[in-house]
Amino acid sequence: MVVKKIEIEGLQRVSIGSALNLILVEQGDDVSQGQIGEAIKRLYQSGLFRDIKAYTDAESGLLQFQIVEQPSISVLDFNGNKAVSTDILKQVFRDAKIQEGEVFNRSNLDQLSYELERQYAALGRYNAKVEAVVTPLPRNRVKVELEIDEGRVARVASIDITGNSVFSDQELIKAMNMQPTRSGDVLQMITRNNRYSSETARSDQEALTAYYLDRGYIRFELTSTQVAISLDRRNVHLTYNLREGVPYTVSNVQLTGELVGDDQKLRDLVTIKSGELFSRQKVSDVQKALQDRLTDLGYAFAQINTVPDIDDEKRLVDLTIVIEPGKRTYVRKVNVTGNESTNDEVIRRELTQMEGALVSGKNIQTSKSRLERTGYFKTVEVSTSKVQNTDDQVDLNINVAEASDGIIKGSIGYADPGGIFYSLEYTQKNFRGSGRDISIVGSQTANYEKSLELTYTNPYFTLDGVSLEYNAFLSEEDYSEISENDYGTNNWGGGFTFGYPISNDDRLSYGIGYTNTNLYVNEPPLEIQEFIDDYGKKEGAHYAFEEVNLNLAWTRSTLNGTTFANKGQYHRVSVQASMPFSDLEYYKITYEGKYYQPISDGYFLKFRSKLGYGSGYGDSTLPFLKNYYAGGISTLRGFSYGGLGPYSTPSTNDDPSRIGGNILLNYGVDFYFPMPLVEDKSQFRSSFFIDAGNVFTDHCLSQNADCTEGVVWDDIRYSYGIEFDWMTPIAPLRFIWGWPVDRRKDDEIQTFAFTIGYNF
Repeated sequence: MVVKKIEIEGLQRVSIGSALNLILVEQGDDVSQGQIGEAIKRLYQSGLFRDIKAYTDAESGLLQFQIVEQPSISVLDFNGNKAVSTDILKQVFRDAKIQEGEVFNRSNLDQLSYELERQYAALGRYNAKVEAVVTPLPRNRVKVELEIDEGRVARVASIDITGNSVFSDQELIKAMNMQPTRSGDVLQMITRNNRYSSETARSDQEALTAYYLDRGYIRFELTSTQVAISLDRRNVHLTYNLREGVPYTVSNVQLTGELVGDDQKLRDLVTIKSGELFSRQKVSDVQKALQDRLTDLGYAFAQINTVPDIDDEKRLVDLTIVIEPGKRTYVRKVNVTGNESTNDEVIRRELTQMEGALVSGKNIQTSKSRLERTGYFKTVEVSTSKVQNTDDQVDLNINVAEASDGIIKGSIGYADPGGIFYSLEYTQKNFRGSGRDISIVGSQTANYEKSLELTYTNPYFTLDGVSLEYNAFLSEEDYSEISENDYGTNNWGGGFTFGYPISNDDRLSYGIGYTNTNLYVNEPPLEIQEFIDDYGKKEGAHYAFEEVNLNLAWTRSTLNGTTFANKGQYHRVSVQASMPFSDLEYYKITYEGKYYQPISDGYFLKFRSKLGYGSGYGDSTLPFLKNYYAGGISTLRGFSYGGLGPYSTPSTNDDPSRIGGNILLNYGVDFYFPMPLVEDKSQFRSSFFIDAGNVFTDHCLSQNADCTEGVVWDDIRYSYGIEFDWMTPIAPLRFIWGWPVDRRKDDEIQTFAFTIGYNF
């Protein structure tokens, strides 16, 4: 039949042109029934139509198609998913062209639902079920709901290893991430390392291989792995079949290739020696050290290859390390993205890798660390990309995710004595993207202590990184409310501090401060009376003191962040000394240190210490107003603030109370582990801690028979506990439970404390 006219009835969303392109028949064509059948087939294959009929009229030459389009997806919902977020599921379905507004295709939906169940199985959820519920809606639309039952994660019931004779099953299983289920194991309930996933299983295969290759078994082979699932799909049994082989010794190590005139330093980095067992990890470490060294010299694309020559008969292996440095590489430009409110200048001034300079891996890493330590960004990502059509240029790409610049923090708790305490802090970091900080801190503890402090910091007062900080404060304390020490103080003052960078990690600072103190007393303890006799200048109902302090400090920080650091170290030594013309004459030297030691993914240790000593000039002692105190969430958790240390000497029959000391000893360790029972661990931090320390005095009054001068090691207090930190979208929370070890009768404890804040 010769086609004289083509009609298509039933089109709604699909254009007439799109339909004709699928039919591939034009007016004037002589078509057969077979060609019409092929046209119908192509229309069905497009997925746009669910019913198609074709009619012909030989007399008029009419070819007519009556079609019914597939419905469109009006609503796409996911119910029951927790392990996989809705955003990820929507992206998966979007990639398969199943989203709101797209044409509905039942076949694609069923196939993707089945694939989703397979993906859940890869996560160890073999009981997961995905059911697609399709509800017709008016105007040829449908609502698609994915009802997801994720099921529980299968447990590893057992791990069997066959073919091993040198190392026991227990040794090998210990090297793996997944562990067999142990009934009643509380730690396993926290770590969840008995939950199966195919990804972790692959990681364990690599861990098993690495265990042997790092101990000389260069011919080791993991021949197969079997995963057996129980009938109820709740447990899996793993079997690893392996061939151990024998250990090989390194007979010779050669470094060849182009050594770029840095021969000796490159050879010094090759720490593998003849006669030691072969270790793949050592080979990898040497290659990385060589790569880092060459990158620092500007060879960003250097190739390091280790070629082994294995002698199976003698069980020896020769290693030849070949260096192909390529061309020296320069940074064409630095691209900064993600800084919506932070000025480019604030980011670029922290960079030690400059545009137009040779690429340096050390400078790039230092730049990243400096940006992280500003506290202005949640994350900092640094990468390099080759410049097209060149072999010696790269662009340095820096992408930041800005942290909340305006922060209101609060803390609240209860201490005995003292009662309820709280504080409120407003900090505007990176004010209007300028890189300058402003903070206002106010606090009150029951009815005995109030304080307010304002601080302004410009970290780049000069172009070469000299910082300037101003501060002003006022406070009121009435200790008669919480102790037998019947005295109070009113203080106000301020000062400024300059900071000088002496390296990327080190900083020196000095400043001058002024403090005006009014002291009110009523039958004070003898220590306070001695202070009044030495320094007192009575003005009406109070004693007045003025002091001008010189403050010096050295700080070194290699931490990889400010809030949630987990690598690096921090040291600070500070000296505070009053000027000779001040009413108070004293000095204080304080050291604070932190050291983070990563253990494995999500696990690390933090070692910390704080030491302090203060005294007066000549024969005088440290004014009691400047004493150190121990106890509280910043020193010894589990004890209340100021709840430890020497007692005062009452002038009457009153009970003595803590008065602090001029010697501070505080140290401890925190073991951090992934937060249990939560999927997204990036906003949580949990730790077990052990705190130790106390304050002491080297000046006891003869009337105080209970006072001992110097550090008394038997008086060191210990506490242990657990802490949870949660960076919620609404407020950062910190929960602390601490318990003293071998509590003494008069120790003042605080078992629970928490802080709460609001980010905006």
